[in-house]
Amino acid sequence: MALRLRRFGAVLACACLFGCRSGGPVPEEPPAQQALVQSSRSYRLGREPDQERERSFQELLDSAHASALVSRAAFSGAAFSYTVSPKGAVYPFSEVEVACLVKKTEYSRGRALCREFFRAVEKGLSGVAAR
Repeated sequence: MALRLRRFGAVLACACLFGCRSGGPVPEEPPAQQALVQSSRSYRLGREPDQERERSFQELLDSAHASALVSRAAFSGAAFSYTVSPKGAVYPFSEVEVACLVKKTEYSRGRALCREFFRAVEKGLSGVAAR
């Protein structure tokens, strides 16, 4: 009986030591260079697949990105990017979500960049939809 109790105690001690350990160090705060979503917009591109329209939309996003960087050059060192995520149910690119990303350290100043970016996208969107 005493042997069983000792074995049970040893097993219980091992279980507590190895089973109750944390998964590792506590995660630190995200780095300052981490990109955060400043704002996002959804756009409907059409119900039918059209590679030409999709290519035109991508070109529009690229030119809007470049335009926003040029017009907001006063923010020296400020940078931003964007992501495109398909959201359509049947045809994924019938609707897309475009998110404007800025560095964590530039989050508040990035608002103007994102606003300029989306303004340029919306200005050129009629040309993409007409294709």
